[in-house]
Amino acid sequence: MALTIPNNTDGTYAAYKVAHPALITLVDDVRDWLNRDEDVVSNSLIGSFMQKAADDAYRALRIPPLEASFEVTISAANALSNHIPIPSNFTELIRLSKMKGDNKFDIYNDKVELSAFDDEGLTKPSYRHFTRKGTYFKVSPSVLENEVYEIYYYRRLFTLDALSSDTSTEVYNWLRDENEKSLLFGTLKYASIYLSDMAAVDTYGKLFDNEILTLNNEEKQRLSRGGNLRSVFSSNLI
Repeated sequence: MALTIPNNTDGTYAAYKVAHPALITLVDDVRDWLNRDEDVVSNSLIGSFMQKAADDAYRALRIPPLEASFEVTISAANALSNHIPIPSNFTELIRLSKMKGDNKFDIYNDKVELSAFDDEGLTKPSYRHFTRKGTYFKVSPSVLENEVYEIYYYRRLFTLDALSSDTSTEVYNWLRDENEKSLLFGTLKYASIYLSDMAAVDTYGKLFDNEILTLNNEEKQRLSRGGNLRSVFSSNLI
């Protein structure tokens, strides 16, 4: 989704700045680092670069602020096609489980390729398994109407310029409001590509990658603390 930010000289800018103070603060930071005025790099371009940087971050980050839970009550149509709808902000699955219905709390740990899932002649890894087809998951055994499933997943956050329902305040965005360095460096990388400054592209690209790596490593360290971490296998290793 495009992120269109008006230039300071536009008549709409003053109201936009009032409604989006955190976003405009980040735009100002980007411009200070670039040391370019609006005739060279417009606010609209910075918004475009910022959105690309956010897309890159969502693809790479695997941290708690990007975790979400989505409950799906199976409709008659979904039961007929064995479909569990995937949320639109989905990036990667953490866990798929049944919350209501026969065999409540079933966990679907084994994923198989779509063609293998539909091939009844192939031996599957376990009784409970799943696959993905477009914007749906399919599971075995098939879903039934009124069952409830939980998709626990990594997500994209609200758009960087999202406003509350009364359009008076910015919607909190962790990437913009709590870890602006990642977004800053990623935005500067794309701005440098636009300016054909390849040395800066390399510098800011590495800074962005290091921020993502640091955040992911911090999460891995947190996961290994606070108790004994054990690996559990669904079958014999030998």
